[in-house]
Amino acid sequence: MKRKTIGAVNPMDLAVPKEGRERVERGKKTRFTTNLGAEEVERLRDVAWWERKTVTDIVREAVAEHIQKLEKKRGKPFPPREGEVKTGRPVGS
Repeated sequence: MKRKTIGAVNPMDLAVPKEGRERVERGKKTRFTTNLGAEEVERLRDVAWWERKTVTDIVREAVAEHIQKLEKKRGKPFPPREGEVKTGRPVGS
């Protein structure tokens, strides 16, 4: 079985503290995992099939369009994060 970290501490935190890490370059691809409802996933796969695109292409386009919509509504791009985004399941789900 593969271990994600060595012990209770992330070795990267010892080598380069989080506050010292560079932001990811735009255009670089990163694996991203999320949870969607079963019906959403099936609809997404149907769209990908009929549009002759990959699921990744459909998701990438949808996310880019949604971010553009939010930035237009806001009137300007969002500034860089000031901290880490909360991950995981919401309490009570």
